[in-house]
Parts: sequence; structure tokens; C-alpha cells
Amino acid sequence: MPRTKCSRCGRLLTDALSIRIGVGPECRQRSPSRRSSKASESRLRVADRTIAFSQGEPVTVGHLTFTQQDDGSWTDGQSLYTHEFIEDYLIHYHFILPQVPNAQTLPS
Repeated sequence: MPRTKCSRCGRLLTDALSIRIGVGPECRQRSPSRRSSKASESRLRVADRTIAFSQGEPVTVGHLTFTQQDDGSWTDGQSLYTHEFIEDYLIHYHFILPQVPNAQTLPS
């Protein structure tokens, strides 16, 4: 069952991405707390990549940076990839989260 309260501040989570990772948007923007574990830091990196990917911003994974082109395809500087291929790759290797439903569609 997904967390419905932020694991950092305890406030109620309302958007689907926050519910999925257990951390609200304000806490994601703050620097990691001293008590945060490696797992929660990893979840925040995944959330940041997911947001960047969904907005067409560059996504860095290890030494590769995928950049979206004007035609919607993505490149790592050497090869061109379709949006679907990059999305499937990033989801498969847990670099981004799968698309989550709108918060209004989640059960309360």
C-alpha cells in the first residue's frame, strides 16, 4: 500500500508521484535530511529523473545524458532513439517511474 503521508514532514500527500515515492514536492526540493537513508535518496533521484523526463529535460544516467530533440526523439550524443524506447529502457532499469495515474483517480 502506498504511503499517504510524507516520510519527511508527515503532511498528507495529494499528487500521484508523491504518493508513489512517499515524499512530497516541497520536501523533494529541499536538500536531503541528515537522517535520510540511501534508499530514500535513491527514490528522490528517481523522482527527479521522472519529472525531468516527463518535461522533456535532459536525463542523466551514469555517464550517459539523454537529450530530447525537436522531433521528439532522444539522443545520447551518438545515437537517436524513439521516445517510447527511452521511456521503456529507463522504466525497465528503474531509472524513472512508470506513468502514474492522476491523483484524483487514486482511491482515498
